[in-house]
Amino acid sequence: MVLIHKGNILRGDFSDQTIAAGDTLIVHGLWNNMAEMKATGDFLLATPVSADSRDRSKTWIATLCFALAIGLSLAGFPISMALLSGAVAMVLTGVLGMEDAYQAADWKVVFFLAGLIPLGVAMQKRVRPAFWPTRS
Repeated sequence: MVLIHKGNILRGDFSDQTIAAGDTLIVHGLWNNMAEMKATGDFLLATPVSADSRDRSKTWIATLCFALAIGLSLAGFPISMALLSGAVAMVLTGVLGMEDAYQAADWKVVFFLAGLIPLGVAMQKRVRPAFWPTRS
């Protein structure tokens, strides 16, 4: 924490200082703690805080779904199918809603990978363009 008091910057332990109106207190911490500070009305926050409360009641179900996905991949299933199975299990058990799943997807990466699939197929088949020189 940093306290700016009458133009002086105080770092570290400043518990012996009296905080006056107009002093600046720079604090870092968890967003939930910052939201609690704002809710008291004693502090004016310069940075907007968007702390959302998380439902921790389904933590064990989510952990089991993740362990299932890792277990399937270790058992020899393709990693894409194993992780998709874990994601589907999370949606079916209600750990993750469909709207949350759509928001969590990075669509740039999805379309990038979708564009790479034809390239991979072409490289496996060794398709050569008409202008590609051939060996004699």
